[in-house]
Amino acid sequence: EIDDATIARLEKGELVRDRRRARGRGLGLRIVRRVVREHGLSLSFARGEHGGLEVTVSGSALGAC
Repeated sequence: EIDDATIARLEKGELVRDRRRARGRGLGLRIVRRVVREHGLSLSFARGEHGGLEVTVSGSALGAC
């Protein structure tokens, strides 16, 4: 389950690690943030309706894809 503190840290761009599943270096989200920003889009995080994390990419440039 994702708690409010973790979502807040994700929104701020802080590195969040799950020690139970730590396999990577945390670069994936950093790359996604950069691509999203470079295309004038935004990234948001929320608890998924059925658990887990819901990540949304939004912005007016999405209509051109």
